[in-house]
Amino acid sequence: ITGLKKDAAIAKIIAELKAKGLGEAARNFRLRDWLISRQRFWGTPIPIIHCEKCGEVAVPEEQLPVELPNAQGLDLKPKGTSPLGAAENWVNVNCPKCAGVARRDADTMDTFVDSSWYFLRYTSIGRDDVAFDKTAVETWLPVDQYVGGVTHAILHLLYSRFFTKVLYDMKMINFTEPFTRLLNQGMVIMDGSAMSKSRGNLVKLSDELAVHGVDAIRLSMVFAGPPEDDVDWSDVSPSGSLKFLNRACRIAGDVTSDVKVDFSKGDLTIRKTTHKALHEISQAVESFRFNVAVARLMELANALRKGIDSGVGAKDPSIREGAQVLAIGLSLVAPYTAE
Repeated sequence: ITGLKKDAAIAKIIAELKAKGLGEAARNFRLRDWLISRQRFWGTPIPIIHCEKCGEVAVPEEQLPVELPNAQGLDLKPKGTSPLGAAENWVNVNCPKCAGVARRDADTMDTFVDSSWYFLRYTSIGRDDVAFDKTAVETWLPVDQYVGGVTHAILHLLYSRFFTKVLYDMKMINFTEPFTRLLNQGMVIMDGSAMSKSRGNLVKLSDELAVHGVDAIRLSMVFAGPPEDDVDWSDVSPSGSLKFLNRACRIAGDVTSDVKVDFSKGDLTIRKTTHKALHEISQAVESFRFNVAVARLMELANALRKGIDSGVGAKDPSIREGAQVLAIGLSLVAPYTAE
């Protein structure tokens, strides 16, 4: 193997070991056994009954799902044991096998158990006879687009994929991946750091909303950069966004053509600008480049303003068409202004 590159050397070593009957290539999965029990009250009960005679006995299917007891009047303060153990009327039961004295498992499942298959359950809300309806699941799923923080990638998404693959092997679903596309959105930070009380770099959103309004705040955050990037609030300009929204409103107010005017009779140059903007905005939205979509709306607004003030005038049909496209485009990020 001297002189070979790493990948070629590994392949040759494996081939020689296999030829000699000493070993072969194998895939080593990093997914390990997972402890799912938690000592907390609020969670999915573990459907197991502990009997001194029979050992661990599964709750009969006709008694599923096991529901949490009413917590009213219970002392749930930490005592070194699972808090559900305090619900004596709930935890003490008869063994399904021997009918002897037994106890429910007082632990609950980790929240990751729920988040690993909730998207399946969403298709079958109201069904209490099955976890999910196979036909409904195969009609609606897999999920077309998943949006979540990057921290999901190493925990929640890993478990969701595992659940999906197991259910596929059990022939309960007809797909092997739960999510078709993934977008990990960035965080809103301040002066290069995550916001926190200890750093003293918190922004009071209610104050910003009171000054600039929700449309301007939303527009500012969307325009700040691609959704997968962090947004540094110190670089955001809500006042600039508010000025743009006011300009857009003035354009709509300046239009003087009839509502039913024939757009095809409008100025060709402005119509081309409008339709080019509409096409590029549509492409940007489909590819999650919302900041680019906002930039094209701003360019369209500038072209319309110029057309009104020093071009074809506010009565030209092309101005109304452009203003309508501007309003529809703004409805994605500034719905109140657009309306």
